Amino acid sequence: TRYIGDWSSDVCSSDLDFRILLVGEGSKKDWVKKQIKKLKLDDFFEIYPSYPLDKMPSFFKHADVLLVSLLNKKVFNMTIPGKVQFYLSSGKPIVGMLNGEGADLINISKSGFTCNSGDYIQLSKIIRKMIKMNSNDLKKLGNNGITYSKKNFLKSELIKKLEDRKSTRLNSSHRCISYAVFCLK
Repeated sequence: TRYIGDWSSDVCSSDLDFRILLVGEGSKKDWVKKQIKKLKLDDFFEIYPSYPLDKMPSFFKHADVLLVSLLNKKVFNMTIPGKVQFYLSSGKPIVGMLNGEGADLINISKSGFTCNSGDYIQLSKIIRKMIKMNSNDLKKLGNNGITYSKKNFLKSELIKKLEDRKSTRLNSSHRCISYAVFCLK
């Protein structure tokens, strides 16, 4: 959010037709609202309060692309954000301004495009690119996310992988690694 003026001024000054919906709370929400007004970007943004997790799919249903951004902090870079896993399962393409495991996951799954945390110039380019993409290409990215999510995050698949690793561990000198994951039904 701290770069909202930098990237949004570039994208919003173009002839592209789009809206960005910001959903949820955060320490910078009031600041973001003020920046949007100050920069006269009201026509491009809609801001909504927090909703329960089970209500988010209704927002995703109407979205063409989902955005995730995180600060460049070691703790964020070393883990896969739950939001990224949730986004993958939504069937929507992802724009990510983040580093580390989350960015790697988006890139490996071929579910969207990423730039480094804080790189608002590249974020602006990615957003412009996504806005100009045709619906079939966007759908393909979203489907890639679903495929990856089902293969890697479904409970049945995780249990199978853990069982395979367990038998490998019992038959070798490999160390067991603990996993924290989000399981889909």
